[in-house]
Amino acid sequence: VATAACLAMTSDAVAQSLGPTDGGWDAPRTAWIAVWGGAVSGYMLQYWFKWLRLLFPLYKTSNLSLVGKVFVNQLVMSPGLNAGFFAFVILTRDAPVLRMPRAKRAAFAQKIKAD
Repeated sequence: VATAACLAMTSDAVAQSLGPTDGGWDAPRTAWIAVWGGAVSGYMLQYWFKWLRLLFPLYKTSNLSLVGKVFVNQLVMSPGLNAGFFAFVILTRDAPVLRMPRAKRAAFAQKIKAD
């Protein structure tokens, strides 16, 4: 879990260094990416891969089983991880709407309606 969190933090630092530097390094973003990396990549995915190993026990000796394992992984986990990651980024990049002052919430609602 700690390794996955460190790798996520490192990759986010590289991504920030390659992007436009309008406000410097975004430490909260890196911290949230570390949470994602530790929780999802470090903790949850180990159980997913254990489940795939149980579902396809002959993947080392059977090409058909290997193809099935890759197919199930790509069919289920890839869309789920992508959707989950982008939802996580959207939910953590800005201050929560409910903690905003009333005037900011009204402006936010107008912006959402305009889009």
